[in-house]
Amino acid sequence: MIIKPIRKEDKTRVELHLFLDSIDLLQKEEILNNLLINIPIINGIGYAGYKEKKWLSQSLEWLVFGQKERKEREFSFELDKEKEKEIKKISRDVIMSCQKYIASKLFIFVFPSFNEFAIKKMHGISGISPWRNTILISLSLVKNWQIALKETICHEIAHAISPYYNMENLSVGEGLIFDGIAEHFRETIVNGKKSPWTTAILKKEAKSILGQIKTKLNATDLSFYREVFFGTGKYPLWAGYAIGYHLVEDYLKKHRLVDWKKIINTDPKTILKEAKIK
Repeated sequence: MIIKPIRKEDKTRVELHLFLDSIDLLQKEEILNNLLINIPIINGIGYAGYKEKKWLSQSLEWLVFGQKERKEREFSFELDKEKEKEIKKISRDVIMSCQKYIASKLFIFVFPSFNEFAIKKMHGISGISPWRNTILISLSLVKNWQIALKETICHEIAHAISPYYNMENLSVGEGLIFDGIAEHFRETIVNGKKSPWTTAILKKEAKSILGQIKTKLNATDLSFYREVFFGTGKYPLWAGYAIGYHLVEDYLKKHRLVDWKKIINTDPKTILKEAKIK
């Protein structure tokens, strides 16, 4: 484990925790146990954003391995010094680009990824913000991982610094706005292109699906959330991300000067009431 402080004006604004030690043919449960043993409890965020390690364990299982991984498979991971330096530099560069929006200390935890979906569809990188000021990233060193890491950290920062973001009790409507904000923020800060999830469906289809789910936007049911965002039911994969992107796009067009600090600190329910897909 490496703890790398990233400083601003002699104050540690971010702690980067790397859990990327070499892994040589270990099974899923062994890897998870090794990660959990080494994750410290930190005042204000608990175990990497979770009150109990059992909840962190469930989250890491999904983040690191994905939904469909078989337990009996063995995994390997190797990180050389050059890649380690690269991860630190990318993380630092993104943090410095976002520094004026960061009011409180951030904690970023980086884990290896064996998630086949993330490797094939997301350039090996996925991330979540389970608690305020806390970001979890999983990483596989596949082609273009550097760009994906930069963009994912920036996206998750928009979640982590919001006073309203609470992954544990997130409604579908709030999720649409949060991810719409995060994607537009990412594009602005790192000059990124549109992501595969925001372009997963056409704007016309996004508008149609929004009409279908408009009476359920306050729902906090996890199965329905996954259906809208992850294509586990009747809606296409990443539909929620595309809908949120277009909603926030409409909202931003109404503001001649985009103040990201103000937008990130605005209640997503307020934005949801004002935004439309035209």
